Amino acid sequence: MSGASRMAADGVGRFVEVGPGKVLCGLCRCIAPGSEIHRTLDLRRVRLTLDALPVPARQG
Repeated sequence: MSGASRMAADGVGRFVEVGPGKVLCGLCRCIAPGSEIHRTLDLRRVRLTLDALPVPARQG
């Protein structure tokens, strides 16, 4: 089972790809349809992306 498959099976519904490509986003769309997928290019944009996303409620 791939990392993304395992994460989706564990209930992860949001993925952020960091870097110039978009291969991982495409794979996540196939592996975990319906999940939120975001791409960003650098650390500054990662921070902006994460700040813009709502924080999910903790379970357990």
